[in-house]
Amino acid sequence: MTLAISDTTSALLLAYHLEKKDSSSASSPPGEEGAHLVRKASPSAPAEGTHLVRKTASSAPSDVDILVNQAFYLPGYSKVALVRANSEIAAGKFKLTETSSNKTVHEGALKRYGTYARWGNEFYYFADFSSLNKEGTYKLTAEWPGHQASAAVVIKKSELSRATGNAAGFFYFQRCGAAIPGWHGPCHTNDPEGTAGGWHDAGDYNKYIYTQWQPAWALLDLYQKTKDRKYLAEAKWGEDFLAKMVRPDGSMWSAVFGGWDWTRPEQGNTRELTSAQWGDPTWAVAANSATFAKMAAYTSGTEHEKFLRLAKQTNQYFRQHFRFGHIPRGEDLQGLGGIVLSDLLLHEQTGDGSYLADAEKNVRLILAHQDRRGFFFTDSNRQEPFWDDYMTYFFVEALGDYARRFPRRELTGQIKAALRNLADNQLKFLSSRTPFRQMQMLDPLDQHPPNGEVFENFFDKKIEGWIRGANSYYLSSANAAMIAYSLLGKPEYKEIAINQLNWVLGVNPYGISFMEGSCVRCTKNGHHRYDTLPGHANGIVPGGITNGLASNNGEDYFYDALGKTWASNETWLPHNAWFIMLGLKLSAYLDEAAAASSLTVNSDSANAEKKPPAAPEPVVISASGLLPNITFQSVVRNGTLKENGDSIGVDIRFRFTNIPPAVVSLKGNIYTSGIWPQGEVKVERGKSDYIFKAFLYKLNRFSGFFIQGFDRTGKRIFQSDSFPIELPPKK
Repeated sequence: MTLAISDTTSALLLAYHLEKKDSSSASSPPGEEGAHLVRKASPSAPAEGTHLVRKTASSAPSDVDILVNQAFYLPGYSKVALVRANSEIAAGKFKLTETSSNKTVHEGALKRYGTYARWGNEFYYFADFSSLNKEGTYKLTAEWPGHQASAAVVIKKSELSRATGNAAGFFYFQRCGAAIPGWHGPCHTNDPEGTAGGWHDAGDYNKYIYTQWQPAWALLDLYQKTKDRKYLAEAKWGEDFLAKMVRPDGSMWSAVFGGWDWTRPEQGNTRELTSAQWGDPTWAVAANSATFAKMAAYTSGTEHEKFLRLAKQTNQYFRQHFRFGHIPRGEDLQGLGGIVLSDLLLHEQTGDGSYLADAEKNVRLILAHQDRRGFFFTDSNRQEPFWDDYMTYFFVEALGDYARRFPRRELTGQIKAALRNLADNQLKFLSSRTPFRQMQMLDPLDQHPPNGEVFENFFDKKIEGWIRGANSYYLSSANAAMIAYSLLGKPEYKEIAINQLNWVLGVNPYGISFMEGSCVRCTKNGHHRYDTLPGHANGIVPGGITNGLASNNGEDYFYDALGKTWASNETWLPHNAWFIMLGLKLSAYLDEAAAASSLTVNSDSANAEKKPPAAPEPVVISASGLLPNITFQSVVRNGTLKENGDSIGVDIRFRFTNIPPAVVSLKGNIYTSGIWPQGEVKVERGKSDYIFKAFLYKLNRFSGFFIQGFDRTGKRIFQSDSFPIELPPKK
């Protein structure tokens, strides 16, 4: 895969703009004015000026394409490429060759899918190389008598981190109210009522509270994972703006709106504050309340007090004014998801039990609107199917957060059942009907399956009078699938998630990766007003993810060859926020696999005594809560596990950092009947201002634990990420 130019440029841009390093030569892409970051294109890419054309079948395949994830495949996850030909392939097979050694490392047979009428009745074949987990760069070659085609494949877990950081860097370029060196000068500094700041929503310069909060949420998650303060600073840039949008009664202005004039950002027209741009903003108040509470957890002093006050204020407003069924589409469910997250964070930070009670009430309300087939509804009579194009499964984030915090409560069992129902029925159903395995959409104006219509990828004009690609929908669906996986451990849920990611990064009918900086066959023309800026005539924004393929009354298209059109070629804040959230969930299991491999697992205690485990590499586990700077580093002195019937003995020692020095011992036995254990193991550390408890879990052959910290009053002050341990196989 030829990504070198894009990688280098993106890295320099991020270094310059986010860390203020002196790299002026990287302020614009190399090459001619308006040049794209990557210019290499596949010979089979659609010719400029053409529509998506599919040739009719012939006696032998003369038109063949291999569609791959152009950015990365991940060790431990499914890896599938799609071979597309205009006629049948007889006895087709494929192989992967390591580019550095030219050695064949994997071979397999192409698996026939058949034709798909919506995209030209071509024949599709799967090349599945999921068992190949060795990191490297490969050439995938599909061949059959007299024909072959090839594509580059990268298997490398660090590429996920790079792409996630690239997605986060996009928000800097969308900053409003500031100068962006190499792009534009200070813009919109006189927004009404002092509401300068925040991010330009998309290719236009408007700012909506519906889409501003999610980048802040995702960036704070990324900061928690990486401890890189540039992500905290970028999140605060958005949160400071959202704080200005809160009114004295806890409600919020819905937007800073100035229309869609095509100008430089410094030359924008007069803007105004609106109260209900794009509908009732009540649900978004709840989502913003959650981000304020999350920001409070990562600030101190007056900043902490400000964001905590705003979180409480907006939380109270939503609780007083929300009525289920009042807001159309799926936004009622999103509002409930937002308030659950707000409640949980406020309960964690204040110890006020009323927040937890409210969270549990609203979790039950969400669950009450799911039917036995896994579909959620926006009315109490279950007549209006849930539908939302850009938030989609945000409420699942709230369900997952509750289950993570309270793994053994009865309500968590209900959440697991609901997510199993969602994943096994709705997610599997909607992602199984095309060779690309991307999520299809339900028509909210018709009944849900099996009687209703399923749109086969995108919006249809009859829904709202406009069309738009749905990359947020795919990435959000993938995020929900990973939450289900984290709670239930079913590998097929991970596969659903990876298929959605593959679609966005290249496994789609056009073979286009919609993410700038992670592409070989790239978007050439971005629908963005930045094309008015010198040196940026193509309208491409580093790290940006465009809307993607669109549909109009069943006619599918991607406008790259036809000109710049917002329906497919416009970047949008939610796409990048969902990419970060998904990236973090995917990386968690890469990290856990690495952590598990650092433990020596031995079912024979006598052998374990004769041959003590080698000292592993330290593993840093992050914590969230009132003390965000606390981290603890595992120092495994005796990492053996002994499985006897349904109990496990554990003896692991830790060294904590950023608190009074001490070595911590985690010891005990735990029963592992069922998915979640019945019991807990305490961490003993002598005199301390804090009390630590470790909660263990078991999923399939993986067991692990997470740690919660409490002050001497019993108030929980933080919770760690999970740390897995692979169990010995049963004899």
